[in-house]
Amino acid sequence: MSSNFSLPEAGMTASRKSTSKVKNRAAAPVQVSAEQILREAWERKEVGGGVAEAPVQKIRDVEELEEYRLKKRKEFEDKLRMYRYQVSRWLKYAKWEEQQSEFDRARSIYERYIDVDYRNPAVWVAYAEMEMRHKFINLARNVWDRAVKLLPRVDNLWYKYVYMEQMLGNLAGARQVFERWMEWKPDRKAWMSYVKMEQRHGNMQRARRILERFVVAHNDLEAYLKFARWEERHGSPEQARGVYERALDELPTEEQEPKLFTQFARFEEQNKEFERARVIYKYALDHVPKSAVRELFDMYTRFEKKYGDRHGLEQVILAKRRFQYENELRQDAHDYDTWFDYIRLQEARLSEAARQHGIRRAAELAAKSASSADPSNAMAAATAASTSTIAAALASQQNDSNGTVVVIDERAKQDEEVAKSLAAVRDSYERAVSHVPPVAEKRLWKRYIYLWINFALFEELTARDVARTREVYRECLSLVPHEKFTFAKVWLMYAHFEVRQKRLGEARKMLGVALGKCGAKRKLYKGYIELERDLGCFGRCRKLYEKYLQALPSHGAAWVEFAKLEVGMKEVERARAIFELAVGQAELDAPEVVWKAYIDFEIAHEENERCRQLYARLLERTKHVRVWISHAEFEARVGEAERARKVFERADAFFREQSDEAAAVLAESPPASEEQHAAEETVTRIKEERAMLLESWRDFEANFGTQATLRDVTSKLPKRVKKKRLVHSADGVDSSWEEYFDFIFPDEEDKSSSLKILAMARQWKRQRKQQQQQGASSSVDAQQDDHDGSSSSSGSDSDSDSDSDGPGSSSSSSSSSSSDSE
Repeated sequence: MSSNFSLPEAGMTASRKSTSKVKNRAAAPVQVSAEQILREAWERKEVGGGVAEAPVQKIRDVEELEEYRLKKRKEFEDKLRMYRYQVSRWLKYAKWEEQQSEFDRARSIYERYIDVDYRNPAVWVAYAEMEMRHKFINLARNVWDRAVKLLPRVDNLWYKYVYMEQMLGNLAGARQVFERWMEWKPDRKAWMSYVKMEQRHGNMQRARRILERFVVAHNDLEAYLKFARWEERHGSPEQARGVYERALDELPTEEQEPKLFTQFARFEEQNKEFERARVIYKYALDHVPKSAVRELFDMYTRFEKKYGDRHGLEQVILAKRRFQYENELRQDAHDYDTWFDYIRLQEARLSEAARQHGIRRAAELAAKSASSADPSNAMAAATAASTSTIAAALASQQNDSNGTVVVIDERAKQDEEVAKSLAAVRDSYERAVSHVPPVAEKRLWKRYIYLWINFALFEELTARDVARTREVYRECLSLVPHEKFTFAKVWLMYAHFEVRQKRLGEARKMLGVALGKCGAKRKLYKGYIELERDLGCFGRCRKLYEKYLQALPSHGAAWVEFAKLEVGMKEVERARAIFELAVGQAELDAPEVVWKAYIDFEIAHEENERCRQLYARLLERTKHVRVWISHAEFEARVGEAERARKVFERADAFFREQSDEAAAVLAESPPASEEQHAAEETVTRIKEERAMLLESWRDFEANFGTQATLRDVTSKLPKRVKKKRLVHSADGVDSSWEEYFDFIFPDEEDKSSSLKILAMARQWKRQRKQQQQQGASSSVDAQQDDHDGSSSSSGSDSDSDSDSDGPGSSSSSSSSSSSDSE
């Protein structure tokens, strides 16, 4: 028992011993911060920043020195064997030998590395600088010579070599080095260094010759500009101008950038040569690519604002706008509106050139008249001179109501500026008309054809060139696809042009060709007839009207114009016959125009009975309210008040009857249907026409009737009331309500009950008819069943017949009773 209790006790003792004590986790009474740690570290740091330094080794005799050198050389050689291609170790080794005044050993180290890699310029520079520091000049020259021979494209070696010779005062040697360098055609900086060296020593001619060679070696814009700027600073204006002109002559056109022209113009501006600068700007705007002239335009504008006059500034603005139009047309050549603006700009330039020519010509005339005048009559000479000046200045322009038309005479064409502007306008027109619309559709050709029209007008009115004008018209007509569409305006303008040139036969021939090619073109017929009428050829006009009406018999206006022509020629019977043919046509595009013209014709000739007959015939064709009113007004004008009143009464009765029929149709139409909507519109239209008729009747009675008749008509006038109705959508659904005005006539209030009874009767009749149709169809079905069924006894057949007849009779009786109840 004791042994059993001792085992757990021993285990408990072991567990207590293995359990550690609980530590004190409270904060220490003295806290150490990071700031305190850093401060103590800073205070305790050692001299030298804590970096261990090599001990100072004191050498007391030559043996120790040789031992030290041997040790360092061995270290350097070991490093070189390990890192053969690290140039820094070679340079450190050579520098250490230089510090030891062992120049031969240092040279040996440089030479050894050159055998390894001679393409490193830093080694050559360090090698030569070592020789220069210790004044081994010839050895340094030898090093530089070898370096520039092996590496001629490394500019730093040449610069160092030249700098050494200049520091030694060896100008000839430096010049020789530069000459050797220039044989390799280095960059611009090297050439300019050579020039600056000669310039420092006062050798300006040598510097100029070097620059001449420079622009030959570097034949580009920058070389010429550097040469020109150098001449501006150190030479004369003539020499600088020569360089700029040489650049314009020798440089290819594609390399003549705006920078060349701007600097050339600035140079001339600084030398007060404003006309030269203006010519340069104009030349640049004509020859520089259009994509790079914006800066030129800006500088030219500023120049003209400072030194030019109004004319010069306007020319700059015109050139700038011309450039903008060219850019737009380059993007879309079929933008005809831009072409119109561009051509208008060119014509404005031509107008200005013609005006300037007129002023110069006036000045010449004034000088001539002043020189030939009698000195004793000086006042008369001055007056003549001023008068000739004004006349000549205005001779080149003709004013009309639409603007200014420039007229270029033969003397003006000989002026260079006018000829140039005239050629520019023609070139613009030719470029514009060369862009034919891609599709043969008239809507695309409408703007394009006006380019041709303006071109022809320009050649005829401005350039005064008859042959060119005729050529323009013919070329235009040859381009138009007449089988699809045509432009009568071009044909007629060409014909009128030939008439102005006194070629009437050619004009008639062209219009005949137009009618043959283009067929029934109303404007062509009308224009041809107007031309012949203006010429007094009425026989030709009759023939043309006959062909016109044969081609277009439904054109009412043509009949009316034909009749008017005959009336103008006092051919009344001809005119009446033409009107009779016109109203007898089966189809007319505007019959009301023909009837009105016919009636006005008879009224003008005081044929009242004919007018009444015409109104009667017209009312047989149409019952329009305006025809009734016109008929009544005619009777009132001729003094037939009773006839006019009867016309109004007949018209009122007609519209009242139409209103009743339309109201009945509206009552019968199914609700929310298209029939109902159409019937409502018909009712509204008839009411409006009747109201219009009654208002005209009231005005007639106020002028020609009595108080009783006026009161009677006034009592018939409707009341205008506002109502609401449902608006049905296409599928018959009620969508919304709308307000409308309705006319309620006095006689409609009495008829409302009777109209309801009539509508109910019509509905009963329609239902009765449907029931009869259903009964007939059921009887046919019963007979078919009897024919297909098996034979049986007559009693049973009679029973079945009576059974089948019973329901049918009961249904018919019930339907009749329901109809009676309705």
